[in-house]
Amino acid sequence: MGSATQPPPTTPRSHASVTEQPGQQPPRLSSTQKAYREDPDGFVERLQARANSLYPDGYTVRPASEPHRFLVAHTNPKDGTVTEYTVSAWEERCTCPFYARQANGERLAEGGGPLLPCKHLVGLPALVRETWRQHARDGDVSALIALWRHWMVFVAARRRRRQIAEWTERRRQQREQQSHASVTEQQQQQRKEESNEPRRCAGSCCAR
Repeated sequence: MGSATQPPPTTPRSHASVTEQPGQQPPRLSSTQKAYREDPDGFVERLQARANSLYPDGYTVRPASEPHRFLVAHTNPKDGTVTEYTVSAWEERCTCPFYARQANGERLAEGGGPLLPCKHLVGLPALVRETWRQHARDGDVSALIALWRHWMVFVAARRRRRQIAEWTERRRQQREQQSHASVTEQQQQQRKEESNEPRRCAGSCCAR
């Protein structure tokens, strides 16, 4: 399975930076913002590592009622408390606090920038795969089939979206080439017409 999303800067949603007004104190940075700005590459690497270990860390996934959405749940091993987030694989959004804070204006990068996908988004494909395997080991065929169908609907829709985007880009390039060829042809025709026009002598012979 391909990854539903990749670490930044592939996310297309960008936002304007926050302008500091004269006399105002700069906004206090959260611990997450500080960690990202001190070491962006290391931050992304740690996020990727956490995304890769969702299943060992106690996460599972099941289909949501809406297409392309999944319910990612974590069970606390100490008290059994379950925390569940809705992950939209299609929109590349999540209801977890990490993503929600960014969506509400807490940009990680200084001056704004794109939203960083959370570990639930990045690790969703691997979590789906591991949850399938768990259902198979448990003999829970109905849960396995339900998750497989839900995931494959998303994969098929994602493939169609990519095909449409590629087709649109090819059409754009073709139109540009045709437009360039038309302009070139017009220029060649104009030069040909100019070369066929009778030349007028500017010498004294024309004055007699």
